[in-house]
Amino acid sequence: MFEMGVFEVEGKIDQVKYLAYVEQIPKKKKIHLVALGKGHIEKIRWALQLFKDRNYEISSLILRDPVDVSSFCALPVVEMSSVLGNTTEEDVFILMNAEPDSTELTEQFCNYIHVYDATHLYFFVHCSCKDDTINVLIDDLSVYSGGVTAQDCMKYGKIWRDTKRFTVAEYVRNIEKNHGVGSKFVVNLGLHDGITGDPCYSLLKDGWGGWGVDGADPSSPVAIEGVKNLEFPNFKAVYGQYINPENIVDNLEKNAVPYDSDVVKIDIDSYDGPVIEKILEGGYLPRVFCIEVNPCFPPPYKFAVKYETTGYIDYADYEVTGLYGCSVAWAASLFEKFGYTFARYEFGFPLLIGGIRDMIFIRNDVLKSSEATLGISYVDAFYAEPLGWSHIKSGLGLDPRTWRHSISPEKKVKQIRKSIKASSLNWESLKPSVQNNNKFKQFFKIKRRFPSFSLEV
Repeated sequence: MFEMGVFEVEGKIDQVKYLAYVEQIPKKKKIHLVALGKGHIEKIRWALQLFKDRNYEISSLILRDPVDVSSFCALPVVEMSSVLGNTTEEDVFILMNAEPDSTELTEQFCNYIHVYDATHLYFFVHCSCKDDTINVLIDDLSVYSGGVTAQDCMKYGKIWRDTKRFTVAEYVRNIEKNHGVGSKFVVNLGLHDGITGDPCYSLLKDGWGGWGVDGADPSSPVAIEGVKNLEFPNFKAVYGQYINPENIVDNLEKNAVPYDSDVVKIDIDSYDGPVIEKILEGGYLPRVFCIEVNPCFPPPYKFAVKYETTGYIDYADYEVTGLYGCSVAWAASLFEKFGYTFARYEFGFPLLIGGIRDMIFIRNDVLKSSEATLGISYVDAFYAEPLGWSHIKSGLGLDPRTWRHSISPEKKVKQIRKSIKASSLNWESLKPSVQNNNKFKQFFKIKRRFPSFSLEV
């Protein structure tokens, strides 16, 4: 099962829990904010305000290094060395500036049950990736505004706590254990290097066979690395080939893909939606289906990039504009028609902030065997996931936060279409930092095209 933490400690807790939402923390307990390391004044200030906004009372501030907080904090300040003498094992500790190899976690907090690391949540809100010209974070705290009530947040927090966060491979193994051995076949559309953030890799390591494809040039570093990583006796990795709605079924047939494979994963950063549709319509119904979604388009908006057969367009057009893939509402509607149920999201929190945007579906006849948490709305689960950064915000200058929790989606969808169209009419209006980025230095050398897409409620 996916574990919410990385800090190995001995004692009453197995791992320090990552804080995604304040509502994860039990009320009616003493809460202590623990500042580890230097340069944490702003983090302390931010954390205090966050808890105040959510009506959580902090009992004390525990400092490892001396720092003057008197200008903004009236809480009792406790030195780290005296923690054990002033707290009980039922107290709650919120860590800032935690380090994975910190021995303090073992020495100071091994006897406590409720220990949370808020460091990653802070970085979600305040930091961009190193190449911040194209990576722009969306403010995670926006979920607390725009008519979202404390009750809503408590609901989202409960979903986050209660959902069994199995990986794709673990769902497959659960089904095999409880329902019976399947085809032992994996389909991986969008291999990249075969390992990084890829849900299929652990199955291949354990003997599953299959077929996978990626458009990367076979001589490119990522393809060379991928061929090396995916050197398994029963798996065929193909680089330098693009799949599309017109050739996907033929490719499945040519590679002897079973109609009842264990898992199909798709992440092609473009017209994923039409390809998925053709797979399902062709009768290929795997036990588990894992797709990359475009989280910029929240429910109930049904967004999907169309497949284009004429005119020049390449993958940079999809990536720079942020117009790629399909939305969660579009996907949920399609998969329901073919007998699938939403299981959960994997948006990479907190280990890969911007790298994963997956939505997992399980075929209904093996749903119970998968041990997935049942009865969770894909809409509520979507809002229970912390936000990452947005291609649309970085590329088009549009802010998808304003598309969330709309009280009038029918009107809002027209505004969204209009704002995207306005951006498409003037490429020069894109931020110079994007145009000048090394990754896309050739992007504006030729006339670009915006991908065609559908967007409705």
